[in-house]
Amino acid sequence: TFTETDGFGKDDLGAYNKQVQQIMSQKVVANHGKNKLVQKLSFNKSDRYNKYDNSGYVIDNYSGTSIDNDINYTFNLKDKKILVGISNQNETFKKSSVEEVDSALHAIYLGADFKQEDFFYSLGLRNDNHNDFGNFASYSVGIGKNFEKRRQLKLHYATGFKAPTMYQLYVEKDGIYNPGNINLNPETSKSIDLTYKQMGVNSYSVSLFDTFIDDKIFFSGNLGPYINLGTSRSYGIDLAASQKISNRFSLNESASFYKYENSQMKYTLKRPTEQFNISTAYSFSDTDRLSIDWSYVSARWAFGNKLMKAYDLTNITYKKDWDSYFFKVGVKNLFDREYTEALGYGTYGLT
Repeated sequence: TFTETDGFGKDDLGAYNKQVQQIMSQKVVANHGKNKLVQKLSFNKSDRYNKYDNSGYVIDNYSGTSIDNDINYTFNLKDKKILVGISNQNETFKKSSVEEVDSALHAIYLGADFKQEDFFYSLGLRNDNHNDFGNFASYSVGIGKNFEKRRQLKLHYATGFKAPTMYQLYVEKDGIYNPGNINLNPETSKSIDLTYKQMGVNSYSVSLFDTFIDDKIFFSGNLGPYINLGTSRSYGIDLAASQKISNRFSLNESASFYKYENSQMKYTLKRPTEQFNISTAYSFSDTDRLSIDWSYVSARWAFGNKLMKAYDLTNITYKKDWDSYFFKVGVKNLFDREYTEALGYGTYGLT
């Protein structure tokens, strides 16, 4: 990709941003009776070049590679499914002002699902070994029960680990841009969720969740690097329902209500506290269908304690199918709403 760019408040004639990305992947699946072996290998190389003519500062070129390999075996037994696997991730990062650095993450994991009469259970174990941060063990456990009339209740608890990215650790300061922070700690998390479902033609679900993150990695703004921002907590409720009004007409609705708490910040940035979605679909025949989607996103905080206003969007799509091709036409942002997803960046009107 090649993009002509401008600076802050003035034209930069001849300035550009160019990105070259190479992606290669390979996957092997081998069935062994009811059991299955899966092996996946991927390679990703990304190079970014920047030229700024009049800005008064220069941003170096970036280059990074990632090689991911994963192999797992699934045992399908009576009322049981057991998965064992290993994975490896090797990354490199290089910049004109930073000598090439690398990271390696090796993991071994185990997952099991089994059931007994109306009860079902899940168990997950994982150990990650990072060349800079050492060993981190995580796990998940779940239990559920099926009731009459296709009702279900399930409870799940999990812990997690996330290492800082190479960019967050090593990118150095350029002009007004932030430096990296080699002293970052990994994020660790604990989460629990409880879900009740009514399944069928007309269905609904209610989910309660609570997630706690320690050593949350945060972009601190124009003056400093990425930092660990103490603890962060998010909790709330997700509601969803669907109805089949007739053979041709269906409805889907969802609503989410969230709360956020941070140990060192008054506001959580870019996170709405309410979201609503309604979608309808009407089939004129087996080959043509009209769908209307409406969504609402509540106000969100941005840097500098600035509030981005709430907005709603309506999209319409019509699709006609034939044996070997289809035709689709749509209108996005039907009512031409003006809204902001990220402070300072424009969004499309009616399209």
